[in-house]
Amino acid sequence: SEDGVLFTTVLQWDMDEEIWVEAPSEMGKRLLCYPAAKKDASYTVPSDTECLAYYAFGNNRFLKEVTVPAGCIELTFDNEFYNCTALEAVHIEEGHEIFYSIDGMVFEPHIYETYDPNTGEANDVVEMGDYLVFCPIGKELGNYTLGSNVTGIGENAFNDCTGLTELTIPATCIDLEPASCLYNCSSLQAVWFAEDHPEFYSTEDGVVINKKDVFDPAYENTYDPGECLVYFPTGRTGHYAIPEGITYTVTETDANTDGYTTTSEGAAGIIANGKTAKAHFTNTRTKTDVPKTGERPMAMWLLFAAALC
Repeated sequence: SEDGVLFTTVLQWDMDEEIWVEAPSEMGKRLLCYPAAKKDASYTVPSDTECLAYYAFGNNRFLKEVTVPAGCIELTFDNEFYNCTALEAVHIEEGHEIFYSIDGMVFEPHIYETYDPNTGEANDVVEMGDYLVFCPIGKELGNYTLGSNVTGIGENAFNDCTGLTELTIPATCIDLEPASCLYNCSSLQAVWFAEDHPEFYSTEDGVVINKKDVFDPAYENTYDPGECLVYFPTGRTGHYAIPEGITYTVTETDANTDGYTTTSEGAAGIIANGKTAKAHFTNTRTKTDVPKTGERPMAMWLLFAAALC
């Protein structure tokens, strides 16, 4: 350990022996665990660290900023900083071959491949802009506006960011799934998409709806899913009226399980003003294990045995 932080050597797979072995020393070391109760407000990962283990900084409530060296390339920002509630900034040293930081948030170049719609093969690779990978959950963003240089948001980028109250997204930011990248933002009241955004628009109260006739540049075609409410801000409370014209689908959580076949009527449609819709589900199962004449069903025997005990 160094200053109470636990490290281990980087391991690599030996193809001949089929075991994990210690990697050469020049490959650096692996930060295994930064103590959750360590009270330092800032920490600089040692320059000879090549890897951050899963949950390396997990559950620390004191760290406000962390600096990652350029040589630390084995990290994903999926869970290394899990539940670090005080963390406000992650700084990536200049020269890192994958990531860079802007205002304490982590980005990577947004690489986009176009595909031939007939063969499915890649046509070209284009660097579009900045792709937001990670926003520290303790960062007090308030009403935050993404810059026009941001063209994509990662699946878990804003997850658990309690300091985010409103988010404005430019028309250039086309690679995102609102419900995934804004999961559990408990203070978020509204999401505002630019009016000329190609896929999503915001209602007058900041709820996200996808547009009709969405253009998919990956396959160079359009599809028409109908208008669909795709994200309702987590921090909103009270009554909400779904706008007229929105498509809906009702599902049964346990449909088609335990040998049952589920059928439905009226489970999908379009919200209409002043109209009531009903969804009806039927679960059926073919009975195959019929007891022979004079033979008690197994359930009866189990019940009787339980009574004797």
